[in-house]
Amino acid sequence: MNVLHTLPMRYHSRVGFVNVGKKIQYLGGREAMAYIDRGKVSLPKVAGHLRYHWNMSAGGLLHWLFPGKGLDNGLRVLVDDDVCQYIYGRLHC
Repeated sequence: MNVLHTLPMRYHSRVGFVNVGKKIQYLGGREAMAYIDRGKVSLPKVAGHLRYHWNMSAGGLLHWLFPGKGLDNGLRVLVDDDVCQYIYGRLHC
């Protein structure tokens, strides 16, 4: 696998958040990594890689962290393929 042709995704599951000073940080939970082919970035692919590591409950939401932002102001809901393409476009530059 050529890592230059993949989009690294870090998944956090069953995570809580805690305020530490003026920053929000992850508390607990589990973490996993996946590498998605840059030409195939889509919501089903992202969810599929997540299911490889954990069972996703129905109605659960996926969030992504906007590049350069913190947890307090950068978490966005991953709602459709348009958002996946936006993420890919932001990281592809």
